[in-house]
Amino acid sequence: MKEQREGIDCFRNRLKLALDRKGWKPVDLVERTGVPKGAVSYYMAGKSQPKADRLYIIAQALDVNEAWLLGYDVDMARTDDQKKNDQLAQLVGKLRNDVDFFEAVTALSDLDAVQFQTVVQLLGVLKK
Repeated sequence: MKEQREGIDCFRNRLKLALDRKGWKPVDLVERTGVPKGAVSYYMAGKSQPKADRLYIIAQALDVNEAWLLGYDVDMARTDDQKKNDQLAQLVGKLRNDVDFFEAVTALSDLDAVQFQTVVQLLGVLKK
């Protein structure tokens, strides 16, 4: 990863830029992420920057790269790998919280290759 710039101040400036790019105000970030208003106020004032869990939530909501937000010299846009990880995180969350979804995925994992392909084709038809 390339060199990081100005620390907390850089985070504050990049957060403002990302919000402006989306046309959001700090309150929109609070509503869309669940990050407490006081924490967002501290970030906007340059008094602190988020720990990893909140950084991920904020970057995902703003559709920007976490490293970019922290001031590293990387592209602003989330990479394809980051977006895949976002999808995996959503699936894991759903697996943890939705018993029916967990049972369906477990049943899928028990199918042989031919049965699995049949289900994939059926799902493709249902999605249309």
